[in-house]
Amino acid sequence: MSETNLIGEWTKSWAEKNNLHCEYQFETPSTNDFAKEYPYVDDTSVLFVTESQTKGRGRGSNLWLNSKPGSSLLSTWSFQLTQPPQPITTPLLGLAVYRSLRSAFGIQKLSLKAPNDIYIDGKKAGGLLVEVISQNSSHRVLVGFGLNIFSKPEIANTSEVNSYSSEPINSSSWNLFLSMLFDEFQRAVHQATEPYLPQLAREELLVALNQNPNISEKFVAIELNGSLRTKNTTISWDTL
Repeated sequence: MSETNLIGEWTKSWAEKNNLHCEYQFETPSTNDFAKEYPYVDDTSVLFVTESQTKGRGRGSNLWLNSKPGSSLLSTWSFQLTQPPQPITTPLLGLAVYRSLRSAFGIQKLSLKAPNDIYIDGKKAGGLLVEVISQNSSHRVLVGFGLNIFSKPEIANTSEVNSYSSEPINSSSWNLFLSMLFDEFQRAVHQATEPYLPQLAREELLVALNQNPNISEKFVAIELNGSLRTKNTTISWDTL
């Protein structure tokens, strides 16, 4: 990967070609924090992207560790809603990532780990941090999405997309992935105001979750509200 092939720059270029407003900084503490502080003036979608995060956040008190600057997608996708998003939002967004990675890069050893992780070959390759800003009747969903593309943090049990892609990733295949991802994110956010997961989404989520070799017990069903059912218990997605 050369300095002219930074993932953030590729992503910014794709956004400009597709008329999606993009706020790019080479380095920022956190794209989700950047998105929270942004002075929104209309209802358009906005993409925030960087090459390096100094205080990237994961779920709870977890940190999103940087690998080599420019080698990972570090982003927040911001969408406007007129109704509050429901608890099914995060599983729908995870499924959106799963679908896009399989379609664009032909990755076979792909799985999800509830509530918000993307795994390849049983190792973590990315994650989601979904937050909501609400003011009166206006609601904005912030989809923080980090994904290791050309390298991974120097910690155990991590992987990167390029090693498992059917073809080496270049700017063309990256643009295809982003177009698929944006379409899937938009579809997910549109569905997220409903109380129940569509049947097809529940079926696909069940497959994606059970493909993860790290789970201790297989799931037998995904409930309408997104809860996970095993043989012996039912687990609420947002309590994981």
